[in-house]
Amino acid sequence: MRTSGKSRLLNHLKQNVGKGVTRDELSEIARVHDWQRTIRTLRKDDGWDIETLKDGYRLNSLTPQETETKRQPINDKLRYAVLQRDNSTCQRCGRGVKDGIKLHIDHKTPVDMGGKSSLENLWTLCEQCNLGKKNLFSDEDDEKMKIVLSQPSGYQKLKVYIELNPNKVLEPEKLQIISNIRDWPRTLRDIRVKHSMNIEWLQPNRDFPNGAYVYRLEGE
Repeated sequence: MRTSGKSRLLNHLKQNVGKGVTRDELSEIARVHDWQRTIRTLRKDDGWDIETLKDGYRLNSLTPQETETKRQPINDKLRYAVLQRDNSTCQRCGRGVKDGIKLHIDHKTPVDMGGKSSLENLWTLCEQCNLGKKNLFSDEDDEKMKIVLSQPSGYQKLKVYIELNPNKVLEPEKLQIISNIRDWPRTLRDIRVKHSMNIEWLQPNRDFPNGAYVYRLEGE
């Protein structure tokens, strides 16, 4: 009988309950691109006590807990409304069905981070951009992101996100998505000057071909 990536991940974690399992090991076991999202589903929707570690994850108990965090389905009416508003084009790269690509309806703020299945929180992404976005945010701390995404403006989202991630390399694509501001680099400069934050620009390199930023904070 063929098993799903979700079943393979859960079974492997159960076999190693109380032990840390590396990301590389879980990725190989799952055999699906978005296995990190599956981990979050097991934790948030199904109630499994899966702890995020520096190099992987650990299942702490073989007994799942009750949870009220369930993903609200996107019905056909809502899907149509999102596609119509977005002119059936990817809101990241601008490609559409006429280009022979598959379109997805994605949550701007992920459900795991407090997002709702509402018209305001949904947008159209092509399959490639959607996968890239998920990979980009796969290792974010859900609780920190809830704080960031609850801020009332793009300016505040950007400022709080940077403050919560001192001495960490921050990719431009992630800052753009979080702020949802067209001219976010100017906003970032305003934050740096107004709040005297030591935000350093890193030149493009092999690991970060588009460059990156680091908020230098001593004592962290």
